[in-house]
Amino acid sequence: MEKYNIELNKNTIKYLQIYNHIKQMILTKEINEHEKLPPIRKLAKYIGVNNTTIVKAYELLENEGYVYKSIGSGTFASVLKVEKEEDYKNKDGVIHFDSGNPSTEMFPIEDFKSAINMALAKEGSSIFEYDEGLGYDNLRKKIVDYLKKRSIETSKENIQIISGAQQGIDIICKGLINYSDVVFVEEPTYNGAIQVFKSRGAKIISIPMLDDGIDIGILKLKLEKIKPKLIYTMPNFQNPTGISYTTYKKKNL
Repeated sequence: MEKYNIELNKNTIKYLQIYNHIKQMILTKEINEHEKLPPIRKLAKYIGVNNTTIVKAYELLENEGYVYKSIGSGTFASVLKVEKEEDYKNKDGVIHFDSGNPSTEMFPIEDFKSAINMALAKEGSSIFEYDEGLGYDNLRKKIVDYLKKRSIETSKENIQIISGAQQGIDIICKGLINYSDVVFVEEPTYNGAIQVFKSRGAKIISIPMLDDGIDIGILKLKLEKIKPKLIYTMPNFQNPTGISYTTYKKKNL
């Protein structure tokens, strides 16, 4: 059990720390293939957390392919994920769909350089200081002006700047999603969002994607029986299909 000992950081989500600790041991072969992981209650007591924290860590490990469960026997380490990474990570011509990142060739490096130089010349070293939690004040004011031109009245207090979609999804889930709430998602959809929904204990229901967007017919049938807390959808350049909804379908949605 000693190898499972981990000093938890109070400022970081506990189950993610445990997940990363066990994942690293599997990758480095400190936990061998098909080796049984400690029972949930035993590991929770050893680390000093509640059972739910271990459940979440084990579920994430299973979803990522690092462990597998055997009913009545427990949770065991798997090498499927390791073998997949070793086989494909460095192969030429392989396109990875798991990260959701665009090709590095698409980034306008020279434009970014010019923007950074302009910011440094205007603001100096102050741009490296910590900003307030809601984001850069002047940018939030500009967003308010931008929205006003489109007949959306709001204030800068209602605007929060985020570092990326993942952070935005996480903030929304923490504010809206409780255990056992239902979330409708497109099928397929962004895997990172699914992980966040699952971490909040939400029940996920998938609605198939068609060539012009989500299947409105099936969505209507589901809505007649189930009232979701939210619907997670990407009408423009959907990830991972790249589909953009038609105007007709957006209005229907």
